[in-house]
Amino acid sequence: MTKNNDKDAKYLVNYGCGYGYKKQIFEKEDYFPPSTALFEGLSVSIPPNYDKMLTQIYGDYMQIPNVEDRITHSPIDIKFND
Repeated sequence: MTKNNDKDAKYLVNYGCGYGYKKQIFEKEDYFPPSTALFEGLSVSIPPNYDKMLTQIYGDYMQIPNVEDRITHSPIDIKFND
């Protein structure tokens, strides 16, 4: 999604990331230039300040939440017929 295309902007806004789909504001240097990392056997692009970004979005993202605090990203109800 692109709202503005200001290549000289200092900040970038990500709408819909994290729990509750709240707006997150990051400095451009948090995103660029990306580097490459392995994720579940795939080579993916990651932002240089991924730890800062994940912490801002999720808090202590390295800790597994308590069972009662866990939520799915897209809860759906699937019913299978015989």
